[in-house]
Amino acid sequence: MAKDNPARRLLFILEKGKKLSNGDNTKNSWFNLLEIQNRDEQLLFSKLSKVMNLPSNILEDVKRYHPEHLEICNKSISVINHALYNQNLSGQWTTFNQHISDEIINYIKLFATLLDYEYETDLIEEMKLDEIRISVNDLIKEVMSLELDINFKRYLLSYLKKIIDSIDDYKIMGISPIVESLEIVLGHNFMDKKFSENIKESNLSEKFINILEKLNTLIDTGNNLSQITNGLMGLLPK
Repeated sequence: MAKDNPARRLLFILEKGKKLSNGDNTKNSWFNLLEIQNRDEQLLFSKLSKVMNLPSNILEDVKRYHPEHLEICNKSISVINHALYNQNLSGQWTTFNQHISDEIINYIKLFATLLDYEYETDLIEEMKLDEIRISVNDLIKEVMSLELDINFKRYLLSYLKKIIDSIDDYKIMGISPIVESLEIVLGHNFMDKKFSENIKESNLSEKFINILEKLNTLIDTGNNLSQITNGLMGLLPK
């Protein structure tokens, strides 16, 4: 079973990119690959910078878990980094795509397969991810409609929107940032008595539990992330 590891995520992007026409505009190709609506350039550069971190994440993991493949990993990552840093965003897609040979794709497949053994969480289907997105969006709407302490409301909305951003970045960043965003909100609930009282008085605990339970169904029972989400449920006031 394919796991949520950085090589898998980069492989998905590179394989999808190989199907695009080399004559297409590079920037338009990235808008397509990263599923960015309305040609939002600020969002494009934000997502592209995250893509550019994936090669170094792969290299770190291969060095840690499979050092016997480090030399070929170094060479493959150097080629990908060259493609990323020397592409012409105003030019044609070939300025990036010409560097991503079948050989490079095959090496990234190898690293993805090797790292599958080191990562616990399965890749999440888009439909399942959408269920979490809908739950968080519903919670945002509810928070906006409630009469709440202004600072509590501002903080909560800020981090709920970060959870949405993390969901939108899932294909690049994986599941960890989604759980980490929830961890920040609910950890704050544990540390800040007034924040905890606001959560309790607003009857939002059940909404958070619903989101965490949905996350738990997507994360293998017993692994580190599911232990975190189970722990977070215990932090919520009843």
